[in-house]
Amino acid sequence: MKVGILGATGYTGIELIRILSKHANAKITYLSSKHFESQLISEVYPGLSGFCDEILEGDDFKKAVAICDIIFSTLPHELTFEIGKMVIDAGKKLIDLGPAFRFDDFNVFKKWYGSNGDIEYDKFNKVYGLTELNRKKIKNAQIVGNPGCYPTSVILALAPVLKNRVVVDKNIIIDSKSGVSGAGHEPKF
Repeated sequence: MKVGILGATGYTGIELIRILSKHANAKITYLSSKHFESQLISEVYPGLSGFCDEILEGDDFKKAVAICDIIFSTLPHELTFEIGKMVIDAGKKLIDLGPAFRFDDFNVFKKWYGSNGDIEYDKFNKVYGLTELNRKKIKNAQIVGNPGCYPTSVILALAPVLKNRVVVDKNIIIDSKSGVSGAGHEPKF
């Protein structure tokens, strides 16, 4: 399977490269970076030498969709919405590692993340990407909205107790903490 990673030089992109470069069924064919275009990823991150020596390209989303079977996006939601439309039209798959496709309702998305307009959000064939709860739906979806660290920690902890009615949902208080990578920061050089 030909894989593209948009935003390949951030924390999440680098970890994806490490994981996918060892996956028997994945071939990394497109890496994008707005800061390191035309450089080898292994020059930017020498620790990837021998694992991945692809050239970093700019954000040519049309090219990425044309040559890849599946695309991972670590980009801001405005760009990921644009990519999502292309992916749907091309019959490809997108795994969004940002917030763009985490909600069923666009108004809820706008409340938490803001947006510069309206999109046909409900027309995207998307699913919330928590595999422990949505494995079957994920297999058939074109777009997977990867859950963030806070929701994952909360949902996985609460799902069994709510399902078995051990607690009543109106009495739950969550207090979560996160590291710097959870805020979407990029490594500084």
